[in-house]
Amino acid sequence: MKNILLFSILLCSAANMSAQCLSITTCHSNETVCDLTPNNNLLWNDNSWWDQFNQSHDLSEAPSDLFAVAVDTCSGANLTVKYTLFIDLDQDGVAETVVKSWDPPAPGTVNFNNFNNPNYDGGASRVFDQRAVPSDQKYQFALETIAVGDTLTGRLRWNTQADPNTFVVPELPYSYVNKIKWEFEDNLANLQVCNNLFIVKDCKAPTVTCLNGLSTNVYPGGGFNLQAIDLLQYADDNSTLAPFLRYGIRKSGTGTGFPVDAQGNPITSIFFVCPDQGLQNIELWAIDLYGNADFCETYVLVQDNAGYCDGTISLHHLVCIRRACDNAMVMNVQTGIWGPVTFAPPFSYFSTDSTLVNVAGCYSFDSTFNAFPIPNTINISVSKDDDPLNGVTPFDLLKIAKHIMGIEPLGTYNMIAADANKSNSITTFDIVELRKLIQGTYQELSANTSWRFVDAAYTFPNPANPFQSAFPGTSSFSNLIQDSIYVSGFIAIKIGDVDCDANPGAIAPPDDRQVKFLSMPDAVLAPGETIEIPLSFTEAGDWVAMQLGLQYDPSLLEIEAIVLGNFPDLEESSFASPSPGILNLVWFTTQANQVIAHEKIFTLHLRAKQNLQLSQTLQLTQRKPETPRRLQAEAYDARGTAFNFELLFRENEIGEASNQNLVYQPQPNPTNSKTTIPIQLIQEETVRIAVTDVSGKLLWEQELMLGEGLQMLDIPAAVLSKAGVYFWRVEAGSVVASGKVIRV
Repeated sequence: MKNILLFSILLCSAANMSAQCLSITTCHSNETVCDLTPNNNLLWNDNSWWDQFNQSHDLSEAPSDLFAVAVDTCSGANLTVKYTLFIDLDQDGVAETVVKSWDPPAPGTVNFNNFNNPNYDGGASRVFDQRAVPSDQKYQFALETIAVGDTLTGRLRWNTQADPNTFVVPELPYSYVNKIKWEFEDNLANLQVCNNLFIVKDCKAPTVTCLNGLSTNVYPGGGFNLQAIDLLQYADDNSTLAPFLRYGIRKSGTGTGFPVDAQGNPITSIFFVCPDQGLQNIELWAIDLYGNADFCETYVLVQDNAGYCDGTISLHHLVCIRRACDNAMVMNVQTGIWGPVTFAPPFSYFSTDSTLVNVAGCYSFDSTFNAFPIPNTINISVSKDDDPLNGVTPFDLLKIAKHIMGIEPLGTYNMIAADANKSNSITTFDIVELRKLIQGTYQELSANTSWRFVDAAYTFPNPANPFQSAFPGTSSFSNLIQDSIYVSGFIAIKIGDVDCDANPGAIAPPDDRQVKFLSMPDAVLAPGETIEIPLSFTEAGDWVAMQLGLQYDPSLLEIEAIVLGNFPDLEESSFASPSPGILNLVWFTTQANQVIAHEKIFTLHLRAKQNLQLSQTLQLTQRKPETPRRLQAEAYDARGTAFNFELLFRENEIGEASNQNLVYQPQPNPTNSKTTIPIQLIQEETVRIAVTDVSGKLLWEQELMLGEGLQMLDIPAAVLSKAGVYFWRVEAGSVVASGKVIRV
């Protein structure tokens, strides 16, 4: 019995000794992966990802060197290691995606949302490696092991199928909820486990460059309001996109860190008064979405060349109005100011900004107060209800639809912009209202104004739901003091414009969009003759939204019917005819649609009422100051890039196959200068063009070698030297086309 007991004690001692042989020497917890690198737009950049902070499909990522080290003094090199990686890829605070080193996902992918599955299997395969390389060169999750004596190191790495022995540090998306579990086991079945919690975040401050010193004069009344944005020359960040950088401003030496007020809001302006004349040193700060901030220093020279500081005034008030999406100044805003006065009737004053003094993006009411006693309280309101179509396109409808579907949530102010029917919610009814506005069925929104305004000092209790409580559209000041300065700030929101392309000012910005082309065959019709005319793109593209208007003389032409093509989500309700001679199309889809060149978008069934030529009767509408209700022909691709469209009429017969060269009508025709003949080539081709006069005399010819695709043949103005009729002829391979052009 004693021998048996002794043997049992020896067995237990041996087991305890073997368990103590294996130990993990390196496995830190609560680590921070600090990113100082530029964002790589070829990684974690796909429609299936969504960065709710940057409002982008491109997740920011950082090189994440994660590893653990174990020692086994009993079994030596007979150690194995594996990891289980838990990552939060949808930024909701829960690590929903698991990567197993012993069963990694396919190259270039992760198995999204597999955490709750048995053994972490399944999940949705999502691509993280967007590099244009063969599939065997795509990054895949891997485990690198390094054994030295009785020590084994395991490292989280990427490698490729083409080169499995070359490891790189993986780049993981920003997240505050991640974990990696390391498991070491020796040949005696001893197991040691450690869990390493880590976060991946941006640690690099934005780069901010100031404008060199400004010189400015005080306004009537003796003051000047300087906005932070007025001093900005350039700002950039490795992660935060430009629209989401915030700016602050202060006089140099009056504080530390990013400038904020008592409520934690950025201080975005400084008001200078007469005693501040002279050189003022200024700090301009920029802060990113992760709280990293830096500043540049410049100066402002405050002057009083007009002598305003020599006079006196009882009260100063500025109203500053900036657009939510880009801080741009909004013009033509009606501003109202009113309040009670002791021993006098209440006063009120309303005016558009054109009658007020513009001071660095703000409007002064000083001259107004000169006509009234000092009030007990002043209340400020602003309104703007003009040009409701400004900035509203089908691309906005697409972004609103994606918000409703949960694909791309909108930011706080864009949610207000999306609430077209002012119901304090965002639904498909808002999309319907805005589509009718674009189509011209509505001349204005029935339940909303063109712009809405929020007091800039207001903080939303729940930024994810700005409708949770009523937000103020006015600002008020009480206990007013003579010779004091009061500033009201308002955030302006263009209803329906969630992609920030409305024009906030009186002068439209230059249109530098690339031009694409729509085409249809030309035809000459007699009275009563009918014809089917297809409309198509001249080149392939991946389109998500489009709008266009066709304009014609209803006394010459009638559209009897519209036959839909192969466009997804193109419906009869996509078309509207708000007035005789106008046909408007508004279309969008939540999935990019790859369109083949010359594939029919839709077909028009036309009937001529008089003798006509289509190219002289039908044209695209254009939005101009004199025609603000006309649609500008434009489309958006899957990357959100906007293109303008022009309409080309081709000489070839209707229904001709798209595997032939195509020749279009001269643009413009008639012309008072040169003209251009577009041609579509299916391959590299020798092209000949000739111009003759009415007698057949050759005036000009040219032979060119042109590549595949849409090409432009210019007929110089010198060839069309005087008013009259000229004949042109184009030979492109087996296709020969001819016609006439008129010089006026």
